[in-house]
Amino acid sequence: MSPRIAHISAMTFMLALNFVSRASATKPQPDKRCLSELRSAGVNFKVGPSATGMQTPVTILDGKVGKIQFMHGAQVAKPHLDCRLALALYRVHPIFSANGSITKVIAGLFYSYRMVKNSSRLSLHASGLAVDIYGVRLEDGSYLSVDSDYEKGLGRGATCEGTAKTRAGRILRQLACDLDESHFFSTILTPDSDREHQDHFHLSVYATGEPAARPRRSVLVEYWGGAATWIKNLPTAGSPSINRVWKVVTARRRDNVKITRSKRARSR
Repeated sequence: MSPRIAHISAMTFMLALNFVSRASATKPQPDKRCLSELRSAGVNFKVGPSATGMQTPVTILDGKVGKIQFMHGAQVAKPHLDCRLALALYRVHPIFSANGSITKVIAGLFYSYRMVKNSSRLSLHASGLAVDIYGVRLEDGSYLSVDSDYEKGLGRGATCEGTAKTRAGRILRQLACDLDESHFFSTILTPDSDREHQDHFHLSVYATGEPAARPRRSVLVEYWGGAATWIKNLPTAGSPSINRVWKVVTARRRDNVKITRSKRARSR
């Protein structure tokens, strides 16, 4: 090989090496801390498979997060999602249990590389950071459908959950409100939000680099106007935490006891 060809080959190799180094530097690295915390939580998962847009892809092998079993219809789900969403769902699973003793969540796809409908913006599903919930099943076997059981427009008064006419409507309304108060989610869309969410809840966690701030006090999109009385009493600051989750759970259990006692008194 001539000195000139050897020089060109060396330059080509160095350029290729620099390109790979730059690509590696810009590509988000897997969140090792999240993976460690998910393992410590006892969630049965494997890392991967890798997917466009996902920083730390995991697959939950038995579909179970805490005490909640995720389902695709009647089939046990194997959610493919980002570790951050999986960990957030683990953190808030006591909220599901506190509302009607929810044991199963019927969900759609977690990861789906797509745009937000009627926009040029990528959905957080494209990062594995969102989940759609179509219904829940209670410990007593009851099935609550977001499409047919959710009661709209109840949070426009003094409380987020309002006063539902049915037990199913109350549980679904309470679930959305309690998940909002946990501060683990950046957006919660319900049938109150728009026509595209008439049959499901959309939950998404904060994207990479997105501050967990709540300038509108609530992430329930239907109340961003801030006109509801209860909105004004919510803090704009506050980070997601286990202490916040247990505060929400304790308050919900206390309210449910009051409801049960009130029903018993009326039935006498």
